[in-house]
Amino acid sequence: MSNPLISVIVPVYNVEQYLPSCLDSILGSTYTNWECLLVDDGSTDRSGIICDRYAASDARFRVFHKENGGVSSARNKALENMNGEWLMFLDSDDEILASAMQNLLTAAMNSGSDMSMGNYVSVRSKGDDIHSNTYPTPRTMSLEDVLTLFFVYPRGRFQGYLANRIMKASVVRDNHLRFREDIYYKEDGLFLV
Repeated sequence: MSNPLISVIVPVYNVEQYLPSCLDSILGSTYTNWECLLVDDGSTDRSGIICDRYAASDARFRVFHKENGGVSSARNKALENMNGEWLMFLDSDDEILASAMQNLLTAAMNSGSDMSMGNYVSVRSKGDDIHSNTYPTPRTMSLEDVLTLFFVYPRGRFQGYLANRIMKASVVRDNHLRFREDIYYKEDGLFLV
């Protein structure tokens, strides 16, 4: 199996209390051929300094500081600068398991899929599980099956979250896909569709 570069995109805005846990989870990945594009979207707290500190200690972190334009603007900035063959998005308060990148990449490559997704757990800041999804059996789905699940499946099973999946960067590049910057809710789901 090849060892393709994964571009991990993390928009950052005033998240100094969560950001180190997010970035440490990326550092702890068993898959090591990644770049992490941190886009500081005009933070007024120490978030930008934290980004710079991680970039100074590991060259796989790349930092972009920009005027505040919103999460979609920050993600678009990263999309314009990514180098990877595969693409993963995390929000700055997300954490991934050490095996997540490897498992998602292996599943996508073994099935010849453009996207691979896994389970997730959404947790409140106090540690209470809000909801999660569980796919009991790995399977390959057609585009029609995915869209049906996206629009019809019960809440919590197939949401438009970005953090639980990996996708071919060429699909995004070749189709000039970008996040709509005039939408502030469910912009991630729209991008995925």
